Amino acid sequence: MGNLRVVVIIEHPTDKRLHVSQRAIDKKRYPGIFNLGVESAIDSGEAYIEAGQRRLREVGITPQGPTLSNPLFEFVFNNGKYSGRQVVYHAKHQYLINPGKEFQWKGWMTKEEIDDLFTKNRLCPDTSVIYERFREEFYGKI
Repeated sequence: MGNLRVVVIIEHPTDKRLHVSQRAIDKKRYPGIFNLGVESAIDSGEAYIEAGQRRLREVGITPQGPTLSNPLFEFVFNNGKYSGRQVVYHAKHQYLINPGKEFQWKGWMTKEEIDDLFTKNRLCPDTSVIYERFREEFYGKI
């Protein structure tokens, strides 16, 4: 199997928009494509929830911000080029975050805007899987 990753979908607490970032155009993998929330590899000996909390701190969401509880879901992603187990969490936070230098844009998007990216194949392949399941099972319900 490839690697272990944690993804935190960040939802604005008042209007349900989701935090979206666009990968830099000079990235080797998926240039200019969009991701939801933040993600991180899981360090050796680190629990999934610890990796999620660490990543939130790294992007400037302090301990006074959201805390993670149980993951929404886990899945194994494999598109032939990349494979890995991903654990998906959800957090509510009202401020834009800095996802890192590998991204050229960040902002809040509505479900309709993300649906448009989804239908135009403008989401990273693993993000597409995450978004589709989140939209069907959790969006507007948590």
